[in-house]
Amino acid sequence: MSDLVARIDSSGGMVVLVRGEAGIGKSSLVKEFAESHADEAHVHLGSCDDLLTPQPLGPFWDIAREEPSLADPLADGNRRGVLEATLDLLSRPLRPSIVVIEDTQWADEATLDVVKYLGRRIARTNGLLLLTYRDGDVDYDHPLRGVIGDLSPQSVVRIQLHGLSLSAVSSIIGESGLDPEEALTATSGNPFLVTEMASIDGDVVPSSVQDSVMARVRKLSPEAREMLKILSVIPERTPRPEVLPLAEGDERRLAECEQRGLLEVGGFVAFRHELIRRAVEASLTRSERVATNRKVLEVLPPETDPARLVHHARRAEDVDRLVELAPKAARAAAAVGSHREAVDHFRQLKSHLDLLDLGAKGPILDDWAREESLLDNIGEAIELNGLALLHYQKVGDGSAESGALAVAAYLYEMAGQRGRAEQLARQAVDVLGANPDSSDLARALEVNAYLQQMAANVTATLELVDRTLEAAGPDVDERIMIRSINHRGTVANIPNYPDGRASLDEARNRSEAAGLWDEESRALVNHAWAAAEFRDFPIASDYAQRAIASAARHDQLGLESYSTAIYATVLELKG
Repeated sequence: MSDLVARIDSSGGMVVLVRGEAGIGKSSLVKEFAESHADEAHVHLGSCDDLLTPQPLGPFWDIAREEPSLADPLADGNRRGVLEATLDLLSRPLRPSIVVIEDTQWADEATLDVVKYLGRRIARTNGLLLLTYRDGDVDYDHPLRGVIGDLSPQSVVRIQLHGLSLSAVSSIIGESGLDPEEALTATSGNPFLVTEMASIDGDVVPSSVQDSVMARVRKLSPEAREMLKILSVIPERTPRPEVLPLAEGDERRLAECEQRGLLEVGGFVAFRHELIRRAVEASLTRSERVATNRKVLEVLPPETDPARLVHHARRAEDVDRLVELAPKAARAAAAVGSHREAVDHFRQLKSHLDLLDLGAKGPILDDWAREESLLDNIGEAIELNGLALLHYQKVGDGSAESGALAVAAYLYEMAGQRGRAEQLARQAVDVLGANPDSSDLARALEVNAYLQQMAANVTATLELVDRTLEAAGPDVDERIMIRSINHRGTVANIPNYPDGRASLDEARNRSEAAGLWDEESRALVNHAWAAAEFRDFPIASDYAQRAIASAARHDQLGLESYSTAIYATVLELKG
């Protein structure tokens, strides 16, 4: 790896993939590499953590602690800003930049999106994007595999780490009294396991790493041991000020664990190796695990990322905190495009809907249904929408009821039940009564226009679009405006292609400017559909592939499937 920074001048930036099993030395290699180049390059370190539901953009929050340019877009949930700020880090001209993201097998979708974005542009930068991952955890279906597959081979350096040789094992074991060949057989040459075995007094080869680690833990004082157990339930490195309350303010406890080689203590506190943390955590009884997570939950400050708090609330079996925190974590994940993580957080509420605050219940169900629909879980989305509809009817909120009916019409159309969809769309208008609010009426009319557009009813679509925009007035919601432009462009192509292309491009551009990525994908795929219908194959192929890329980039499985189907149609028509 020593020549990678020097190669940037001649070949441009690169993605470096360092892979191997847990304990093989990935972190040690990367740490040595970063330290050896600290004087000649900007080094930015981040890591992904093994949370029950990953923290959106977790490694970039790590980097932002020392890199102010990332702090604001992360805090604002500005996905585009995060992409651009990270690309700027890698593009600084005076000195190369090294951005390290460790343990990407645990990366959330938003983090993988940033990696993909950077990977496609890395050759034009002045830096290295260095990713470590456990190859055994990244199988064919793992999201990271797709990201790696999209990288340009010319810009990728792959480093596979293997186990130690017998002579290397012998060197580490030294005078411990262990048999080198037995140690090699027991550990497959894994440096961490070999080192742990060599650190134990006696001549018995431990049967597992947990035995090895716990033998060292037992040498701690009772106070340090108790603190270590509490820290073991925290999967990520933690700022020292947050750790001290867990250590009851006693620095000696941290120092003792550091001296035993269990913790690394600086501005942050972390286990020297993830396997150590897991071994200590696995030693906890159920009641200990619940109690320690409750203590961590009490100590972490309120501004802590909600994904971390949810992790501890789940492990602490604290239903009240879970109900409070899960919606926050889900919405934060959705805001940066991590829709799978958002759904995972929302699903923690499935058994606790009766505990939701009456005023918050409807919007939570609405947001949850939307996230399920983006993942193409239409049945689940319809069920949640039905619960929201019943809730709004029960509390007498006609405006929200109309909104839920409009969403239901979309969902039933996606499920192929057009008759039911049209019935619900009409109800969305009727339930508003004789003097509806303009924005509510516009929302209800727009879904009726959508259904007519999907049925290729040109005149009806255009009439409903005009009614929608007239009802909305000058303060029309941008999503309603974009969808109306989209409907108009789509049907304009039917009698006279390509008359609607300008409108569809406008809808796409406005969607991108507003960060409404589902509308961007929808405008692209409608453009592709029209071009395919009229055998304009270059345009159809281009826009279908752009629609697929947009939907995949923003984790919209339903639109990705539809866009892929349109592209397949294009290929079939071309023979």
